[in-house]
Amino acid sequence: MTTLDKLNAGDYCRIISYSDDSIASKLISMGVFPNAEGFLLDTNHKKHTFF
Repeated sequence: MTTLDKLNAGDYCRIISYSDDSIASKLISMGVFPNAEGFLLDTNHKKHTFF
């Protein structure tokens, strides 16, 4: 597992976060990592595919 500071724009990554995490949401929605799979988990732990 690696951290976001080790990635370059365009790298493949999987971002799994909670829906109240604004930083992860912004990174996904801004398209900083276009090859990323994004998953947001709500407070009930139901997995939502972000895109």
